[in-house]
Amino acid sequence: MTALNGKAHRPGLYQCSQCREQFTVTVKTVFERSKIPLSKWLAALFLLTASKNGVSAHQVHRSLGISYKSSWFMMHRLRKAMRTHDLVRAEASATGI
Repeated sequence: MTALNGKAHRPGLYQCSQCREQFTVTVKTVFERSKIPLSKWLAALFLLTASKNGVSAHQVHRSLGISYKSSWFMMHRLRKAMRTHDLVRAEASATGI
C-alpha cells in the first residue's frame, strides 16, 4: 500500500501495491461514499453512544449544525451498524466462539 501524493490526487488516497486499486480509509465502513466530514461522523457517534436513552436525528441536526436530512442519514447508518454488531456478538457468545 502506498499513499498517492501530488496535485492529481486528493488527500487520503492510497493505492494497493498488488492490484493497483485506489481506495481511502473509509472503504467498507459506515463512512463510505459520504460527503459528510469524518469529524461530524465521529461527533454523531459520540452523541449516540454517550447518551443513555439514545439521541434523535433532530437533536444531532441541532448539535452539529448539519441538515436534518444529513443527520437522519448518519443516524440510520450508525444504528444499523450497531444493530449488526450486537447481533454478531450475541451469536458468537451463544456458540461459544
